[in-house]
Amino acid sequence: MALKLSKRGWNNVLIFAILLFIIVINFSQKRFLETEEASPILAPSAQVLSIQTAARQIDRLGPSWRTSDDSWDAAAIDSWLTLWFEPYPVTDANPNIALDKMIRLQLLAQQEPIIFILDEPLLRIQPANGDWAWQLNQQQFDDFAQVLIEP
Repeated sequence: MALKLSKRGWNNVLIFAILLFIIVINFSQKRFLETEEASPILAPSAQVLSIQTAARQIDRLGPSWRTSDDSWDAAAIDSWLTLWFEPYPVTDANPNIALDKMIRLQLLAQQEPIIFILDEPLLRIQPANGDWAWQLNQQQFDDFAQVLIEP
């Protein structure tokens, strides 16, 4: 038993089907973002090889670190790196973010570094090319931003 619709009728069916599809996609994406649990910024298995900001350059040399200034020792670097593996709530990214607070991390087994931007007004850290961010409190934001402070 086939449906007998005119060409205009089939066009209406197609339009409503596409509209329904768009609504389902939007609803599922919003629901995914709202139910997202806290997650770490870097995977637990990630190994940072270098950290670069406008203020300093930090490179891993075997088990130790080499820095462009003496204000950071190995304990301070390791303490700062643990921030990246703690879970933070995930939220939408800020598209109007200023690019003056960037942190570039080079990870083991990745050719290109990952660039993160600190969004001070909203207390967020987000990937430069991502549409999500991790929400921080003021203390967490200050802990991340300490690497940006000039020596």
